[in-house]
Amino acid sequence: IQLAYLIGREGVTELGHVSAFGYSEYDFSSTFDIECFERALNCLVQRHEALRLIFPSHTEQKILKTVPYYTISIHSLDDVQSSQKHLIERRKQLSHQIRSADQWPLFDFQVTRFISDGSNNIRLHFGFDALILDFWSTNLILHELNQLYCNLNHNLVELKLSYRDYILTEQQWKHTTIYSNDRQYWINRLKSFPLGPNLPLQCLPNEIHRQRHCNAATVLDQTLWQKLRKRIADHGLTPAGFLASVYALVLGKWSENKHFALNLPVFNRLPIHSQVNQIVGDFTSVIPLEINLDKVITYYEFLQTVQKQLWNDLEHISYNGVSFIRDLMQVHQTREILLPYVFTCGVDVEDIREKNVEHNIFFDQAPVYEISQTPQVFIDHGLVEIDGCLSINWVYVENLFRKEMVSHMHNTFVHLLVKLASFDYIWQEPIFVPLPSEQQERRLDFNQTQWESNIKDKLLHSLVIKQAELTPDALAILSSQVNLTYRQLMNRVYSLAHHLQQQKIYSNQSVAILMKKGWEQIVACLAILVSGSAYLPLDVDSPYDRLCSLIEETNVTILLTQSHFKHAFPHLITIPVDIFITSDNYPTSFPIKQQSSTDLAYIIYTSGSTGKPKGV
Repeated sequence: IQLAYLIGREGVTELGHVSAFGYSEYDFSSTFDIECFERALNCLVQRHEALRLIFPSHTEQKILKTVPYYTISIHSLDDVQSSQKHLIERRKQLSHQIRSADQWPLFDFQVTRFISDGSNNIRLHFGFDALILDFWSTNLILHELNQLYCNLNHNLVELKLSYRDYILTEQQWKHTTIYSNDRQYWINRLKSFPLGPNLPLQCLPNEIHRQRHCNAATVLDQTLWQKLRKRIADHGLTPAGFLASVYALVLGKWSENKHFALNLPVFNRLPIHSQVNQIVGDFTSVIPLEINLDKVITYYEFLQTVQKQLWNDLEHISYNGVSFIRDLMQVHQTREILLPYVFTCGVDVEDIREKNVEHNIFFDQAPVYEISQTPQVFIDHGLVEIDGCLSINWVYVENLFRKEMVSHMHNTFVHLLVKLASFDYIWQEPIFVPLPSEQQERRLDFNQTQWESNIKDKLLHSLVIKQAELTPDALAILSSQVNLTYRQLMNRVYSLAHHLQQQKIYSNQSVAILMKKGWEQIVACLAILVSGSAYLPLDVDSPYDRLCSLIEETNVTILLTQSHFKHAFPHLITIPVDIFITSDNYPTSFPIKQQSSTDLAYIIYTSGSTGKPKGV
């Protein structure tokens, strides 16, 4: 996964030019001993190799034998009136760092002295690059920092296993039968494996050149969370499996596709040594979790299905999901982000704190602020348990979504947790994820369109043309790729239809459409109808031989497609709609052919599952 992080730092991928960086702030009174804390930190730098790690290149990581003494930067704010403003500015500067991977250190600790409510306070800002530490390792560092801060003479257990030892052993693991079997488990699923959810986006990912992250956070109180935990256990589920399932239900409500996959980071350490959980580093693996919401079933049936899938996937975890995602990219011949919706669950991660330690400067209080950022991630749904409560934190890319949409999704997730915690009978009910009342009202208003009641003799495209005349500047198509008003839509339609007419097509002639779902399909269908022809939609997943057979059977001479489609039909006039140059050179009074309601509009072929496909 470190290679993915390194590539993500560069601007060569969508939502790149960002490091995987976790940032936190904690407030302390003026008695906080900065010098003592600094000495404790330097002890850990010497103890843990990962804190001396750098990456000279994409293929090399280097542990520095010696590093300079790390000095914590101290900043003082004496102006009470502007303290909060400066603290927010400091947060903006420090929370989204991209530290040079080939330079030490890949962490940052700074202190700000400030005055609040008449008292002198200290704010500790710190962040770790995920190249060197995962979630578990970060907590272990904070735990050991606390131990040494409380007593610099505290004897930490001597480490007989190093991070380097682990990495070398992990490389050897790839030659085992277990690894080979796990790899085959994932490879066997490649062809049918789904991509991520297709949610409404405010803009294309490649249109965001400098990304910042926002969060939506809620805490489920102890009483409710413990009640829900009991219900989860009573139904034979794990908190991680249950919470991932509910997250999937919410994404599915807003997603165009109901068969999709989530990206689940898991903290996986190979059991190679008794001290494997006492060293720090990045040991993150990824599980691409398949979700299918196409069938209406009960909550419990769905939760159980996802849980079983997760258990099966965990049994084959030695083949990292990052490798599988690369395999998936090769299958789809794309460099686009395939699984950008992440579910990071820290619930039930083993508590690393010693039970006899009465005070912990980090774990005894909630951070003032924390946020993480990861390249090529749209939403990262994080969950941790704090003092018996469930902390829910959605981190998302600012400007990629409408802010109120993320808020609605987050609130729906919390609402489902409360409902499933409060009512046992709900678990046996068919799945129903309600939209927020505000969105329900908006949809009702949006759908209050005025149409003529008699459409018996109307043509498919004439209704769209009329609406375009009535509301030319209203939004006609909203998609993750492009948004089009009716005016823009019809301009594309008329331009393409005029081009089709120049190919000497005739009434009732079939023009084939071979495309993945997208705005291009709408433009293609309308343009074909406006030109006076009939459209023939073809399934992009059909075998090449079958496509050739259908094209020959229907006497197709023109094919509308997308530029990235790999099949070639040399004998056809092929027009990629997504890159077709729209022009205004079609006649002002466009010659829309006046078909009758009895003319051919389209031909749709059956699947052919019971024999030869039939055209309808």
